[in-house]
Amino acid sequence: MKKPLPSSPRFQQIAALIQAVALVISLVLGWALVASAQGVPGTICHRECSRGILRITFSARSRAGKVFCPSTPTLVLHCDPYSCESATDSCVEVCNSDSDCLQPYVCDLAHLPTLGQCVPLVYTCDGDNTLRSLNGQSIDCTPYKCSGHQCLDKCKSILQCAPPYVCVESNVCVPL
Repeated sequence: MKKPLPSSPRFQQIAALIQAVALVISLVLGWALVASAQGVPGTICHRECSRGILRITFSARSRAGKVFCPSTPTLVLHCDPYSCESATDSCVEVCNSDSDCLQPYVCDLAHLPTLGQCVPLVYTCDGDNTLRSLNGQSIDCTPYKCSGHQCLDKCKSILQCAPPYVCVESNVCVPL
């Protein structure tokens, strides 16, 4: 079997495939490839992770044949609802705390179907005057009670006021 020559189209295809595989491996494993001193187009020359957006810039070859790092990112990955890790410049895949999630998401560490996932921060009424979230945060609705996923902001009866408040004609809860 003949080996492909460096100038042949087949050799160029094989070289491009090897470069693409190396690029995928570097992204998956979070390796930061840096262009060598001689300049290799297609290697990562800049990575930035900010507010859940990962920007990766690959080196390119100019028309004059020089390798350079473009000023605009070649690839932009949105990690929503997860944040990205500055240390590895990659998207978080499983959360361990709320800091691994972008707001308004929180890390669910208590429910099996969504364990380790960033879920929307949803507050649920405890049946009285407190809203509670999956991560244990709470909101006191006093002087009103809560209903569904929110605090009431007016009343029609004493049943919509937290004790010791009562509902008056102006539809507000006031101290008894």
